[in-house]
Order: sequence, then C-alpha cells, then structure tokens
Amino acid sequence: MKIPFTRPSFGAAEIRAAAAALRAGQTVGNGPIGTRVEQRLAELSGAPFVVLTPNATQAMEVLLTALCIGPGDEVILPSFAFVSMANTVVQRGARPVFAEIDERHLNLDPADVARRIGPKTRMVMPVHYAGIPADMAALTELCRQAGVFLFEDAAQAIGSTLDGRWLGTLGDAGCLSFHETKNVTSGGEGGALLLKDETLARRVEIAHEKGTNRKAFLRGEVDKYTWVSSGGSYVLSDLLAAVLEVQLERLSELTQRRRDNWELYHQALAPLEARGLLRRPYVPPGAVHNAHIYYVVCASAALQERLLSGLKSQGISATFHFQPLHASPFAIEALRSDPHALPKTLHAANCIVRLPLFADLTRAEAHRIASAALAILS
Repeated sequence: MKIPFTRPSFGAAEIRAAAAALRAGQTVGNGPIGTRVEQRLAELSGAPFVVLTPNATQAMEVLLTALCIGPGDEVILPSFAFVSMANTVVQRGARPVFAEIDERHLNLDPADVARRIGPKTRMVMPVHYAGIPADMAALTELCRQAGVFLFEDAAQAIGSTLDGRWLGTLGDAGCLSFHETKNVTSGGEGGALLLKDETLARRVEIAHEKGTNRKAFLRGEVDKYTWVSSGGSYVLSDLLAAVLEVQLERLSELTQRRRDNWELYHQALAPLEARGLLRRPYVPPGAVHNAHIYYVVCASAALQERLLSGLKSQGISATFHFQPLHASPFAIEALRSDPHALPKTLHAANCIVRLPLFADLTRAEAHRIASAALAILS
C-alpha cells in the first residue's frame, strides 16, 4: 500500500464549521470568524497583534509594503528557503542577499549574516526550518547593533518554542503558514502575521485592506472608511478561517501525533548516523519543535538518490526539498549570483531527504518507512 508524503487531517468538526459559515453567509475577509481566529492566535502565540492573510507569502508582502522596503534596500535571507521569501523582496524592488546556513540545523548562520550586513541592509529574514529554531539570540543581537528589522519566517514552525516563547514572536515580526502541508491548515491556503509594535500593526492593517482604514471602521474607531495609503487585498476568507478555528483547537493533538512518529524515525535512524551515512536533525537546547518535517542529510548525493529511489520502489513518497535560490536561473541572470557559492547550502539541497510525516500517519506506517530506510542504506 502506498504511503503519501503528506495529507491534511480533517474531521467532522471542520466540515461542520465550514458548512455553518456558508449557511450564515459569513465568507468575506475580516469577518467575525476571522476576528476570533486572530484573537485565538494572539492568545496561543503571545503576539500582541495578529493579522490573517491568504497565505504566508502575502503575509511577507504586506509587511514589506508597510515597512516601505524598496529600491536601494537589501534583505538578507537564506538561499535554502522557499522562493516566496526572495520573490517578496524582488517585487518590492529591493535586493535579496543570500547567506549561508548552519549545517547542524539548516538555518541561517549568524556569522555569515554578520559578514553581509551593510549600509543598505534593511531586514534579516531567518527561516525556522522544519520547525526548529534558528540561532535567534545571535541574530537578534546582530540586528540590534545594526538597526536592522528582524523578521522570522515561521511558516513551518507553528507551536514550536524557544525558551518557552513561540517562534515568530522572538524578532520584530513573524509569519505563519496554514497551507495544507502544515501542522494545521485553513483548508488549503492561509497565513498570518505576528506583530509586536502597534504603530506597525496599524500600518499593516491599512496595507492589508487595500490601503483603506476599513479595519478601524469595523472596530468602530471611524464612522466611514476610505483610501489612506497604498495597499493590496490580503484578507483571509471567513470560510477558511472557520476551518482554521477548529484546527487551532486541535493543534496540540495534531502536533503530538506528528512528534510521536518523528521520535520513532529519530531513534530508528541513529545507527545510520553513527556510521556516517547521514545526519539526523539537530534540536538546539531550549527548543521544543513541532515535528513539522523529519529529514536526513545524506553523506552524498548518490546516497540521497539511492534512498529516494529505494523508498519510491516500495510505495513510500519521500522527497527532496528546497533548491538553492542563489543557484537558480533567475538569481544567476537577474541578480548576478554565483551558483557555486554557499557550499553548505548546496550540500544540504543535494543530499536532503524528507520522510513522510503527517498527523494521520500510523505507527505501523512509520515503522515500515524507518525499516525500509535502514535496509536501503545498510
């Protein structure tokens, strides 16, 4: 029987919530359901301000719009990341500056970031890869000294913590994703911005609602709403928010089910790491991860191909991950990027394998996957 790489976990409660929203005619953005979800996310995360968006990409877009990042500015980000990060920077007319990763956890290397901070740097954007935190203490201090905005891409990290604080709330702002591959979903696509500063939150609200002060109007702060600045349409439908509301109440349950199988993989594959065939994920002290991804970095590209093809032959849908942004055709042509730079990034991209991991993956399926991986690489 085939095992998919991922699958969302929906039940009767999510279906009832979506049906109730449709029956009530509550489907537009910034409605009562979305407002409740923003409040619930604020309670869970500890973020003073939360703004729902159609996806994490648009959460980044609306933030960069509110911060007026544009031509002449530089934003430092990992090359080992989803293309949305770089796209939001380029679309604002700014320049992405790609930095190296720490090979232990595949997140930004603060030492390399320090070398790349310059007078044009406006923002540093770490990713918390696989729900495991970047070195936020070092990055926070770097950004403080340079006067640079620190924005966390916590798209993979909902519920992950460092020293008891949610990832996405450690820097100046952060974003979450509710894509169907994530630990909780709004029914396909969804995102959120986590914000600390009230002045910035109000600017985000305006950019988020087509450049109008509609959200202030909905709170009763003005008697009419009007066009007050530039912006776009970044609101999440209340229909999707209804599904997300149920999923958020299941966050602990869904995460624990993933974590149980993450631990199974981690223990089972230890002998392969001991033999130098691969590296397992590293979780820093003080971190509690959300088991979003279980990955291994094989010792070579040949071993990656052997593991992927061997699992595929047994009906197991394992996969690779990000292709380095700095080595992409667009970066080489438009940004004059050196595709041979950032060797740790290149190695991770060429050697990583992600194993199936989702809430409804059974214990028997996880055992089958781990046993297959052991046999293929032994």
